[in-house]
Amino acid sequence: MLTSLHRACLGSRQLLSGGPTALLALVAFVLTAAALASSPPLGALLLPVAATANRKVATRERRRVGRLLGTPVEYRYAPLLDAATPAGHGYARRWLTIIVRTLAARSTYQDAAWTAVHGLLGTALIALVPALWAAAIAAVAAVPFWLFVPGTSAAWLLPTALAPVTLLVLRSLPTFAHAQARLSARMLAEPAQARMSARLVELAETRAGALAAHSAELRRIERDLHDGAQARLVSIALRLALAERRMTSDPVLAADLVGQAREGAEAAMGELRDLIRGLYPPILADRGLVTAVEALAARSPVPVTVTVDARTAERPPAAVEAAAYFGVSEALANVAKHSGAGQATLGLVLDDDRLVIVVTDDGTGGADESRGTGLSGIRHRVAAFDGSLALSSPAGGPTVLTIRLPCTAEADPL
Repeated sequence: MLTSLHRACLGSRQLLSGGPTALLALVAFVLTAAALASSPPLGALLLPVAATANRKVATRERRRVGRLLGTPVEYRYAPLLDAATPAGHGYARRWLTIIVRTLAARSTYQDAAWTAVHGLLGTALIALVPALWAAAIAAVAAVPFWLFVPGTSAAWLLPTALAPVTLLVLRSLPTFAHAQARLSARMLAEPAQARMSARLVELAETRAGALAAHSAELRRIERDLHDGAQARLVSIALRLALAERRMTSDPVLAADLVGQAREGAEAAMGELRDLIRGLYPPILADRGLVTAVEALAARSPVPVTVTVDARTAERPPAAVEAAAYFGVSEALANVAKHSGAGQATLGLVLDDDRLVIVVTDDGTGGADESRGTGLSGIRHRVAAFDGSLALSSPAGGPTVLTIRLPCTAEADPL
């Protein structure tokens, strides 16, 4: 009985918490319908306002039912107006664009249908909750009343008759709550075809970004080899050839040229080591991501505190480790160059199916990905593994960069 009572309380709270969205949905539906019925032109002008209000109410409902069902209910709305549209594009033309996109969006009609259903059903359920509780309380209160009323010889039968009623009332509340949540989730969920289309677009964009980053990396390697190691090797060959010719006639000059060639060879080997380290650092291959990241933090001009939460002994795939390593390297370079920070922290969470990196600094903030500070490169590298990058950098700081990478990604995203 106590378990049923607890579930009934939770179900009642869920139903009553839907009251605000139900009332808002009902009011929005009535006002929109009245505007369209009284004056279609006026209703068309107010349609974007109603659609935007419906989106906010529906988004709140998705979060609410997602918490109850334990499964997030997501919907990616298409913007009603492009962010790149100039402000001086013309108010009438901008509003007309919004109206056309509102009418063309599937979400407009999906949200409107949910608004009508939830407005009526949610309001009815709000009224039903106190009625059910009143019935349960009345059934319980009737037992002692009839037991002590004189002349009720069959009063002992009353508890047997009223107990099923009380239990039914208590169990109906969580049932109604879950049924209402499942109905809302079904009506508000993004259609499977739309999710697939959006996913295909996202994969195409991330693949294009990965290919672009791969091409840029190849060009960088080619440039470094051509301008660095290759040029030094050519210079070494010329010095050795000249030393060979002067070996007999001018041994001192030949020895000096051989010494210069040796120095050039050492410099070329150093550049090649740096180039190899840029492709896949040896410390990453030998000692793992944690040690490699700690080495990056130790070399940073800004003091960095590293915290590691390792929940598994298994290492992520090599390609994921490389993406994480270079992401951290670029992030710490940005902290040193642009943030003006006095200190930074680096949090690393290694889990069975995810890798989360959080870089925080106490700098001036205001980091902007569009200003070419390397953040777009990190985003493209992470997106190639179906990961994500989040940036929070208000003016005055602090700046928080969060990288999430799935550890189940394939070794070669291309």
